[in-house]
Amino acid sequence: MKISIADVIQGIDEEIIEQMTWEDHKKVKFSKHRLKWRIMREINKQAFLYKKLFQTACLTLIICFLVPITAKAAIDLILMHSAVVDDSNRSLIGTEIYSKNYFIYKDGVYTNAQGEVVDLDKLRKAQEGIPENRIIDEIQIENYSPSSIIEVIIDKAGKNSFTTPEIILTNNSACILTKEDGSGWNLEKGDTLEFNFEKYKSRVVPRQNLGIGYVKDGIMYPWESYQELSDSYVLKAQEQSEYYIYLLSLSSDYLTLKQGELVHSSEQRDVK
Repeated sequence: MKISIADVIQGIDEEIIEQMTWEDHKKVKFSKHRLKWRIMREINKQAFLYKKLFQTACLTLIICFLVPITAKAAIDLILMHSAVVDDSNRSLIGTEIYSKNYFIYKDGVYTNAQGEVVDLDKLRKAQEGIPENRIIDEIQIENYSPSSIIEVIIDKAGKNSFTTPEIILTNNSACILTKEDGSGWNLEKGDTLEFNFEKYKSRVVPRQNLGIGYVKDGIMYPWESYQELSDSYVLKAQEQSEYYIYLLSLSSDYLTLKQGELVHSSEQRDVK
């Protein structure tokens, strides 16, 4: 059975789509490793499988001799949701996510990594709904649901300022910032929350898209997108309520934020 390179490349990565969407350049670059991996797999699946098994066996032996790791550490090499950066995941900063879960489109049909035909509409409906959490009860974003929702406690730095830790974000895993007691910020009308952030540079793509939005009264509202390495998100309260700020990676690879700052400003306090 013959297969053309064009057919292989037709299963285009999310990464390439992102660059075509956000970049003004006509040329799009992506990992040579990923292209080689796809072509080898499609041209001779059996030979490819043997080679991957041999490489995996060799790597396993090397790890066993040189670096004693626990089963948990091995699993953590691929993050399933966003998390605070620590020694177990720091090596993933700026890197590409490798996953065996992918879909290939050909001749009007989607197939998964096992070659099984996939009905994307049924898959989407099965994933609809809000993941279990204690903060978000409703989402005011059409046709959207996060894959997971996690909370990150931030430290108090001053009377009205807070320090956010380094956070590594995975695609579509919502990260909600909270105070030490798990509460949000009680804002009066006109009060503001300003989140100043800086991203680590990606080793995979020139720009990554970060979404930042807020949750009020249990409702998740649409995010604003940020592509620059550093910027500020400002939330101005339109009414008195408890507010949370959430972070969301809109990129296919790990998006990591350095330590940031959250500042609460009050109009009444400023007037005094």
